[in-house]
Amino acid sequence: MPEEKRRISPVVVIVGGLGLGLAAAVGIAALSRAWAAPPTVYTCPHCGAEFDTEEELLAHIELEHPELPPPALANLYGVVTDAETGYPIEGVKVTIDGLTNYTDSLGQYAFQELTPGSYTISFEKEGYEPVISDILLVEGNNELNVEMVPIVAAPFSFSNLWVERVRCESATAWNTLNFGCTITNPTDRSITHTLTPMFRVGYKGGYSDPISREEYAVELTLSPGQSYNYYLPGNQPDRCTMLLGFSAGVPYGGCAFLRDENGNDSPQACV
Repeated sequence: MPEEKRRISPVVVIVGGLGLGLAAAVGIAALSRAWAAPPTVYTCPHCGAEFDTEEELLAHIELEHPELPPPALANLYGVVTDAETGYPIEGVKVTIDGLTNYTDSLGQYAFQELTPGSYTISFEKEGYEPVISDILLVEGNNELNVEMVPIVAAPFSFSNLWVERVRCESATAWNTLNFGCTITNPTDRSITHTLTPMFRVGYKGGYSDPISREEYAVELTLSPGQSYNYYLPGNQPDRCTMLLGFSAGVPYGGCAFLRDENGNDSPQACV
C-alpha cells in the first residue's frame, strides 16, 4: 500500500500545481481588463454624434454634413460715354465696394469675382458731373452702361478792358490795336476756357463784323477767385493782329474783345 500512495502523490501534486497556475492566469487577465484604457470614441465636429470607429464617423460626415460648394460670384462690366456726343470717355474713375478701376480708350471697365448683392457704384472724371448709382449684382455677368453729362463751365468775368491804336511796324501805312483786360474766375471751382481775340474794323459806316484771330487764341485755367491780366500787342513778330486804315488822313478806329469756346463774348473796347 505505501508504494501505491507514492505513485499517486506526484499526480496529486502536479494536478494541484496546474490548478494554481490556471487560477493565477485567470486573475491576471481580470486585472488586465480592469486596468485597460476606455475604448476610443469618435465625435462628429458638426453635430456631436459619437461613433466607435473612425470609418463610421467619416461615413456619417459624408452623408449628413457634405462640404458646402463655394458661393457663385458676379462679374460687372460696361461702357461709359459722353451724354452729348455719345463718344466713349477714357480715364473715368469707377469705384465699387472699395475697388477702383479706370475706363480704357473705348470707355470700357470691368470688375470680376464680386459677391452677389447690393452695391453703390460711382463714376468720376474732371469736366463731367459725377454719377452715383445703387446696383444689385446677381450671379454671373452683369452689365451697366453709363452716360456722363459734361459740365459747362461758367464764363470768365472781364473788367478793365482797353484798346490802344498804334502804328503797325510791319506795314507802316496802317495802324493796329494793342488790347488788354483783366480776366477773373467768379466761381468756386477751377475753370478752363480757350479765349480767342476778336476784332472789328472801323470804317465810314461804322464797324465791320467780328474778325477772329484764332492763331492768337490762348487756353487759360483760373482757380476760384483768381484773376489774370491779359495783354495782346498789336505788333507781332511777323505781322500785326489787325490793320486799321485811314480816310483823308484820319485813322479809322477799331474794337477788340474775347470769345470763349462756348461762344461767350467779353465786353468790347473800342477806339
